[in-house]
Amino acid sequence: GITINCSHPNMQSNELIDWYRQLAGRGPELLGSVHKGSKELPAAAGQLSVPADRRWSSLCLARPRAGDAAVYSCALGD
Repeated sequence: GITINCSHPNMQSNELIDWYRQLAGRGPELLGSVHKGSKELPAAAGQLSVPADRRWSSLCLARPRAGDAAVYSCALGD
């Protein structure tokens, strides 16, 4: 599998972490948002994870396929 990590050490307690995927030639697609803990992402056959300290998050694609080739990014939301 593939794990992509995102660091956000200064986030506020009420903020969410949004994860996006941008396929070639398309606009960004919101995969999911999470506050803490884990969340399954059926659209990407993956999982978002945020530990209790919320200083980082990760996107795990357990069985990546050719169609998953994209730019992945995270952002803070509310």
